[in-house]
Amino acid sequence: MTKCQQDETLISCSNHDRIELICLYQYPIQLILKSGAILAGIAVDTQYTDDRKEGIKVKAENGEKVIALETISKITVSVDNPHITDIFLSEK
Repeated sequence: MTKCQQDETLISCSNHDRIELICLYQYPIQLILKSGAILAGIAVDTQYTDDRKEGIKVKAENGEKVIALETISKITVSVDNPHITDIFLSEK
């Protein structure tokens, strides 16, 4: 394992697929960040942050934001759907 891999939070392929699915359907979501902050909005797309971290673009009331996946503990889809309810990215 390289130093870079040790420092980054690894996201499973299945979680990447789930994140892409919620963006495809532009589901309303709630993000619970590792800091304890909560962000609600519409999942728009996957995108890299300015510092090249994998992220999810969310359309919130105050505009679009790209949130680094490594900063997210949990993503909850806020509407009933046949695909996904919760995505757990970290226990921390």
